[in-house]
Amino acid sequence: MILRTIIQLLFVLLLTVGLLSCTSDANKNSQLNTTETDTELVEDTLSFDELRSAVTERFDVMLKLRVLSSRNVETLKTIILNDIEIYSNSSQSKAQLIELTRYSLNQMNGVPLNAGDREFIVDVYYHLSLHAGIDIADILDEWLGGDGLAEIEKDRKNIK
Repeated sequence: MILRTIIQLLFVLLLTVGLLSCTSDANKNSQLNTTETDTELVEDTLSFDELRSAVTERFDVMLKLRVLSSRNVETLKTIILNDIEIYSNSSQSKAQLIELTRYSLNQMNGVPLNAGDREFIVDVYYHLSLHAGIDIADILDEWLGGDGLAEIEKDRKNIK
């Protein structure tokens, strides 16, 4: 029990500092059809329980370290854990899961997250997409860098 907790904390810590990333390979962002490569990806993906545990532990650490306000931490944690539950029940169509993901990520835009936190959230949703067999790479890429790119473009226009 203690060893498992230590391993989980180590996993969360590695994800937090960016030494471990679930989306490090560019090929993982290709379409998720039923090919041999995709089957291998699904086998490597974290289970729903592992995702729940990683999310809970990461946000509990953020709360303890006061990285974000308790309200923001609880908002993020609730959104993501609810989505894990919905994905795990498989009661939604693929189109509904894609829209759920888009909606949830949009809800999180109001929370000031650093790049590592955004990458962690993207990794969670990437694993969920593997379970569901959907391609949300464009949505995740946009959310990961979209705000920053929009700000750069806005600044560039203001300079002219």
